[in-house]
Amino acid sequence: MTPVRWASLVVALAGVLILSDFDWRHLGLASSKYAFAHFLILLACTSSSFYNVRCKGLLSRFTPLEVLIYGYVCAVIASVPLLIWVEPFRWSGVQAYNTATWISLLVLSVVSWGLAMVLWMYLLTRLDVSQASVSVYLLPFLGVVVSSVTLGERITSTMVLGGAVTLVGTILATSTETASDS
Repeated sequence: MTPVRWASLVVALAGVLILSDFDWRHLGLASSKYAFAHFLILLACTSSSFYNVRCKGLLSRFTPLEVLIYGYVCAVIASVPLLIWVEPFRWSGVQAYNTATWISLLVLSVVSWGLAMVLWMYLLTRLDVSQASVSVYLLPFLGVVVSSVTLGERITSTMVLGGAVTLVGTILATSTETASDS
């Protein structure tokens, strides 16, 4: 992590906080009733960081699609016991899916879990993990834009400001340093 990357991280995080439009008076971050949730978030962030760094190494030997498929196979193997324990499978539930549900699952599978992840792996082959990771902060802004286009959600000036600040942080991380600077 270079000083420019630290600065871009801070700018991108500030953009996400602006975009989130929290009610800071009632957030309750220090409340003990949220301690387990905070632990789970920290565990998820740590796991994501480990995954990204490990994928960077794997991409020197495998294609992005291979890393993605092997990663998903491992995730399924690890997740199925938890799924069975938390929410036992019922065939009647799957049979009740309507056409819109199946189309949504197909779009999520192909676009979000497939194409987006292959592009993410491709990005990891071209950038350092710290540079590529800052681009993840664009997801809330892109989610707002997509919901506006597809669902007619209203975009506020706070959302535009947060998105712009996040975009500046991302551009700062990816364009101000060359690979030789890292």
